[in-house]
Amino acid sequence: MVDHQGQIWVFLAQSMSFQFSKGDSKGFSPLVPMPAVGQLGPEILALTTGADNEPLVIWQAIDPPGTSRIVFSRWTPQGWSRPVTIDTMPSANYTRSFDALRDPQGRVHLVYDRPLDPPEKYKLGVIAIDAVDVFTPHKAFHACLSGGSWSRPVSTTAPGRFDFRAFHLSLDSGGAICLSGVTWEGKTRSQGYLARQYWRDGQWSGLKVLARVTAAQDAWIYSDLCGVTHLWHSQDRLWQYQQLAGGDLKEATAPCRLLQPIINRLPDGRIALLSLPGLTVWNGTEWSDLLSVQAEDMGVSPTGSILLWQWRDATVKLRQVSIVTDTALGDER
Repeated sequence: MVDHQGQIWVFLAQSMSFQFSKGDSKGFSPLVPMPAVGQLGPEILALTTGADNEPLVIWQAIDPPGTSRIVFSRWTPQGWSRPVTIDTMPSANYTRSFDALRDPQGRVHLVYDRPLDPPEKYKLGVIAIDAVDVFTPHKAFHACLSGGSWSRPVSTTAPGRFDFRAFHLSLDSGGAICLSGVTWEGKTRSQGYLARQYWRDGQWSGLKVLARVTAAQDAWIYSDLCGVTHLWHSQDRLWQYQQLAGGDLKEATAPCRLLQPIINRLPDGRIALLSLPGLTVWNGTEWSDLLSVQAEDMGVSPTGSILLWQWRDATVKLRQVSIVTDTALGDER
């Protein structure tokens, strides 16, 4: 995560706790433990900045016996604040994904998928998906941090059984919050759909289906300034990339393999894609030439440069990339 001063905050998660380091091109601080709250869930962290540009971290804590919580802490001059519980779930069903961002008004939005009642209550029985996973209905839940306090988490979709798993939050070119996710139809989740919805004027729009998928374990959906919607989604670690323009969905090609991609919107509306084996930027009509890099995460500096970092020999290695032209990237250091 990159804050408004250009400092990079890096978090290292372990099974029971996690540590953080902060720094810049001059170096990074030693790893420091975060406040310990229960065992970490599998979807470890959501990171963003608050109304005063202070770093915020949100995570899932698994508490014995059989409960889990969504927990929040902010950075203060005295260090990390005492963790605050946003939501408590009466079962150890893991939240599969959650994400957070700050909107132009300084409010922080958190969205996560929350397991609902056992499937027997819907007369579905237990449905095996891959001999390991079991179908449990989920809904996307939303909470907002404004004026120093969190709102009560509420579902982003209408009442009733509506299985919709959240993946990622983003801001569109007009500043509206977009939530991407996947929904299914049929008792066996035989048909899935990539969908998105918008948060405007204090409420969520209905789901808009964008593409049919067999299944999806993760997805990124971004719209550029030219009105083209970019869709990345994965099944069994195999990623597919599509573009949606003028109502037409078509297969598209990115100039690199899609392996655990990370996507970020730059301040000017362009889209940065980091994946093995490199970094490329969409300028509205085409992808830039691939810059060969190895990195675990990326962010954007206040000046618009792309910052890449990775763990190496227990330290953080930083690389900064500038956009030289619409089709070329260059190293700054």
